[in-house]
Amino acid sequence: MWHGTPWRNVVALGFLAAVLAACSTLPYRVAPAKSVQRALEDAQQSEPGSKAMSVGLCYNRVDSTPRQLLAKARQICPSGNAVFQDSDILWTPCSLQMPERATFVCMPAPGTGAQ
Repeated sequence: MWHGTPWRNVVALGFLAAVLAACSTLPYRVAPAKSVQRALEDAQQSEPGSKAMSVGLCYNRVDSTPRQLLAKARQICPSGNAVFQDSDILWTPCSLQMPERATFVCMPAPGTGAQ
């Protein structure tokens, strides 16, 4: 079945795994939109105790629903509480297969008293 040296087989399997991973249509994490990052930095300067964070996810509209994106953002946020802020398609770090980026802000968990 396999011909050649064992290293060739390992390289071939690695290449096949990389190709299959590149074809995945699951949303994946990237840097959030700079406009949202700047707004959070400004908020942190005015409220030094604030520890807000943002999350960017690449996706495509055919394979990803808003509910799936929100669930993925909630998994990434430390509090599990994510709020959608923005979506963009131009000049994103996303792939051609997953060209759109959704940006979420991680909010404090409800009932923690943090603002």
